[in-house]
Amino acid sequence: MRTIKYFLAIGLIGMQVGCASNIVIKMPQTTDKAQTELLADVKVMDLRQPGLAASQREAAFGVPMGTIEFDPPAAQLIKQELETELTKLLTEKGIRSKRYYVADLMEFGVNTDTTPLYWDVIGRIHLRVKEGENQHDLFGTHTIRTYVWPGEEIIQKVISESMKQIISGLKPVSAGGMDKPFADKSASAASKPTANRKVAQPRSFVGEAGEWKISVIDGQCQASKQLEPSSPSQFAIGITRKGTYLTLQNVRWTLPSTPTNTMPVKVSFDSSVALRTEALLIGQIRAFQVFVWLTKMPDKAFWKQFLSARLMSVTGNFKPGHADVELKDTAEIVPLLKDCAQRYLSGAELPF
Repeated sequence: MRTIKYFLAIGLIGMQVGCASNIVIKMPQTTDKAQTELLADVKVMDLRQPGLAASQREAAFGVPMGTIEFDPPAAQLIKQELETELTKLLTEKGIRSKRYYVADLMEFGVNTDTTPLYWDVIGRIHLRVKEGENQHDLFGTHTIRTYVWPGEEIIQKVISESMKQIISGLKPVSAGGMDKPFADKSASAASKPTANRKVAQPRSFVGEAGEWKISVIDGQCQASKQLEPSSPSQFAIGITRKGTYLTLQNVRWTLPSTPTNTMPVKVSFDSSVALRTEALLIGQIRAFQVFVWLTKMPDKAFWKQFLSARLMSVTGNFKPGHADVELKDTAEIVPLLKDCAQRYLSGAELPF
């Protein structure tokens, strides 16, 4: 069956077990043992906005799955890296006296841009380095795509690669430097923080309709809502160029373990069965997906029932065995999904 073959093709790359937990990333030290004395003294001012200072891993739909911290902390790591590299550059220029710098830490962190099948792990660093009257904005960013739960090695890698880009921009900085400690008492006030945005923006927000949030993720337009008010859970219905998909997630569910990473499910509207198919299990985030375009039911027929019914139920071999979705305000999501599709799915045939 093409359904089983399809799930096998993507299931084997997506189904690795992970867990929601905080993590501390041990960053390697890059101090030069040959350096007997550091010629650069860097004072780091942490000017990150709330939200920019936080790193975290997310599951689908932005569900937080644990924070990320660094050892040593960001400011200490920046100080060590800059002092080591600036000392090398000063030595190459024949400078033997101590030089002083200030580095405003504008952004430092790792976040995940998440889809149901993979994570893009994104590291970003922004420093504003001052030497005398001059200042230099240095940026570093690196992204790694992974089909397994992003662990310590990947997170460490994106920060290390981002830091390399910062280091590569230090040559103009080393030309200056103060011959005495920087005494600008207004350093914090004089430095204007970057716009208050998150380190990684997992999705583009389109609009809201009642309990529904409409967004675009990897060119797929979807409407999502909380599945159960008392637990971390989400339901989403999305449209792609291929057709319609459903994603259901609840971190308290228990999903079966199968060789194909699939399970039979039944989708009903107001107690009337609409379709039966194989759902793709996404074990690491306690979720599963239903791809309507792989069933015998046309997308338009599915949406007609979705928009007219009061309740959708999905049953399968998972605990608690069924998930009920209250279909309230569904008609109001259609204009927003159409607007999303016009912008991101140009030319796609819409099911409504």
